Amino acid sequence: MKFIFYYISITLVFTSCVSDVKHQQKKNNTGYTKPSGDFKFRQISCGGYHTCGVRKDKSAWCWGAGNDGRLGYGEERNVMNPIQVKELEKNIYSVSAGYSHSCALTELGEVFCWGCGRDGQLGNDSFLTQLVPVRVMFSDNTAVSLSLGEYHSCSLKKDGTIWCWGKNNFGQTGCEECTCKTPEKVNTSGKRMISVASGSRHTCAVSVEGKVLCWGDNSASQLGTKDPKKTNTPVEVTGIPGKIVSIEVGEYHSCAKTESGNLWCWGTMKHRTSMIVKMTQPTIIKESKNVSLISSGYNHQCSIINNRLMCFGLNNYGQLGNKSTVDSSNPVEVNLPKKHIKSISCGKYHTCAVYNNGKTWCWGYNQDGQLGNGSTQNTDTPSQVMIENVIRKN
Repeated sequence: MKFIFYYISITLVFTSCVSDVKHQQKKNNTGYTKPSGDFKFRQISCGGYHTCGVRKDKSAWCWGAGNDGRLGYGEERNVMNPIQVKELEKNIYSVSAGYSHSCALTELGEVFCWGCGRDGQLGNDSFLTQLVPVRVMFSDNTAVSLSLGEYHSCSLKKDGTIWCWGKNNFGQTGCEECTCKTPEKVNTSGKRMISVASGSRHTCAVSVEGKVLCWGDNSASQLGTKDPKKTNTPVEVTGIPGKIVSIEVGEYHSCAKTESGNLWCWGTMKHRTSMIVKMTQPTIIKESKNVSLISSGYNHQCSIINNRLMCFGLNNYGQLGNKSTVDSSNPVEVNLPKKHIKSISCGKYHTCAVYNNGKTWCWGYNQDGQLGNGSTQNTDTPSQVMIENVIRKN
């Protein structure tokens, strides 16, 4: 999930950090003031039950579930509107939201993370949870992109190498240790990579030659191979004609966009015992021509297809945004005005999109305020993030 922030299903039992199962609603803190200036986003990332974004002034903001400090403002209370991440007020290039942690990449190539750290996913040589950002322990500041999984994190460096850290029970960080609490270089056999995407328990990356490498859990064919065994060694995905230019992964599925504009996916999308989509090998998605942006949620997928935002997969909370809660194995159009969208991201049960003018819309599950509209009501149609109610801690 570049959740896509990778981005981007759903009946796991999570035990690594403070339980999110109860999702007890907590009131916003007092002592906030409305920030001045034009409040617009340039990029967004949906996590498990929270959302983070980069404002056009290059500051980082988060909202939704506050457990384990994943919002980065110094406390753990839920926030139903955007709140500024402490110490990240400028020069932020992008953010990525995982299940219970978040990270930000600066324009200088530095990486900062906050939230749950009990599996080493903050990369600061510690297993402690952090309520405010801490610096990831890289030997240099050359990171160019980030992608957070469920309990692990990955970054692409300027030299084309992939570095990952955090939980590694399925080999998803690519390192030999069970858990890596500082970044470890992934062995891509010397291939120079151009993008990376972290899923629930697996990771994929695209090489400069347009090939896809995946590693980690393969119990649902999410690595694109028939061997169901997990692996910490990247394996090449075959069967996709043409050059791959981008990749997104979810809980048990992966999707790639080709240079010709087609969308190919493999793995499964399911809910409990109900199978929605099953693809044991790379399969072209119906009517997926002229695809631009793509994003993977836990068990749903969204893409810009022919200038329309289309989603498919699990829809139990309206995360497909089509005025319905019926699952769909084929892409359905999101109920949004047909304007230029610059950023999309799928979380666990919710989805967000940013227009070119900076206005942001979210839909789906909202019991923790992750839609940023000042409420905790779920919605199966897009709801605008409430600019007039954004808050900054005094």
